[in-house]
Amino acid sequence: MNKKPKKNGSVSPLMMVLMIAIGCLIGLFCLDPVFALVDIVGSSTAVWLIVAVAFIFGLIISIIIHEAGHLIFGLMTGYRFVSFRIFSFALVKCDDGIKLKRYSIPGTAGQCLMAPPEIKDGKMPTVIYNLGGCMFGLVFFAIFGTVAYLTYSWPVAYLVFLIFSLVNLITALVNLIPNRGAQINNDGANAISIRKSPEATRAFRTQLLIAERQFMGDIFSEMPEEWFEMPADELLDNPLIATIAFLKAVRLMEEKKLDEARDVIEHILSVDAAVVGVNKMTLMLELLYIASINGDRIAADRIFGVELKKGKGVPKSFTLLRVTYAYESLILEDERAANKTRKRIDKVLSKLKSFAFPKQLESELECIKRVDELRSKSVKI
Repeated sequence: MNKKPKKNGSVSPLMMVLMIAIGCLIGLFCLDPVFALVDIVGSSTAVWLIVAVAFIFGLIISIIIHEAGHLIFGLMTGYRFVSFRIFSFALVKCDDGIKLKRYSIPGTAGQCLMAPPEIKDGKMPTVIYNLGGCMFGLVFFAIFGTVAYLTYSWPVAYLVFLIFSLVNLITALVNLIPNRGAQINNDGANAISIRKSPEATRAFRTQLLIAERQFMGDIFSEMPEEWFEMPADELLDNPLIATIAFLKAVRLMEEKKLDEARDVIEHILSVDAAVVGVNKMTLMLELLYIASINGDRIAADRIFGVELKKGKGVPKSFTLLRVTYAYESLILEDERAANKTRKRIDKVLSKLKSFAFPKQLESELECIKRVDELRSKSVKI
C-alpha cells in the first residue's frame, strides 16, 4: 500500500492560527481588567494569584462541561452511559450501581464513554455525540461571558467569569478543529474519520462496545472474536479502523500468542496504518517485550534504540513498566536496574486497588510473572 507518511502528532496550520488567536484574545480581554484590579487592590501578586486560581478552576469546570456535553447529547441520540472521567477519577456503571474507579488515558484530561445504539440502514448518530462537548463548551462560553458583562462593575467577579468564558471557548475550539495529536486525535478529527465510510462507523461502534465490556469486567479474549477481525490494508488509513487492528494485536498479546501478535504489529507498522500516537508507541513496547521474552537482543536493541530511547510519545503506563522490566532483565541482564523496576511495579500495584480494569491488570501480572520465571532460570544457569 503506497501512501505518504502520516504526520501524526503535528499541529495543523489551522490549529497554529487558533493558538495565536487565543493568545491575542487573552491579551485583548484580560490584561486591561488585570491592570485595573491591580490599581484597586494595590498588589499585583494578589491579582495574579486570583488569575491563576480562576484559570485552574475554569479549566476543571470546562473539562466537566465538555464531558457533560458528550453525555447529554449522547443520551439524546440513543447512547447509554458507561463512564464519566475527569483526570484519573471516573464514575463507572457497574452491575451493582455507579462506582468511583481510577484510570487515565494519555493525552486526555477527561472522557465520557457511552455504549452505542444500533446501526439502522447503515447509519448511526455519531456527529452530535462526538461534538456534543464542543457545543456545550460554546454554550457556556456565552453564559459565562454574559455573566462577566453583567458583573463589569465588580472587578474580581468580572475577571473570574471572563476567564471562565475564555477557557470554555479555548477548550471547545481545541477539540472542535480537527487535529491529529501526538498521542490521540481530538473530537473534530474523530467526527470526520467516522463519516468517511460505513466501515469507519462500524469501527467506532465496535470500539464503544469493547469499552463497555471492559468496564463490565471482561478482557478482550472474552469478547466476540469478530470484533477484532483484521481490517483490509486499504482501510487502515482511517484512524478509527486502524484502532481495530491495534486492538487485534493487543488481544493476541493478552492471549499470549506472541508470534502472531508480533506478525500483526509488524504488518500494522509496515503499511503505515493511521494508528494514533499513544497506540503506536504501545505496539512498539509490545514488540520490545516479545523480543525480550524471546531473547532476541538484536531486535530488542533495534526497537529500543530507534523507536523508544528518546521517550517521545511513549505512554507512561503499567505496560511501560512491564516492558522495561523485561528488557532490563532478559536483554541487558542488569540485575540492579531490573530490581529497581520490579520494586516500582510492586509500588504501583499497591495503589491500584480501585483500578477500573482488574482483569486487564491480571493479564499484565501474568506477563510480569513470565519475566520473573525466565529471569530466575537465567540466574540459576
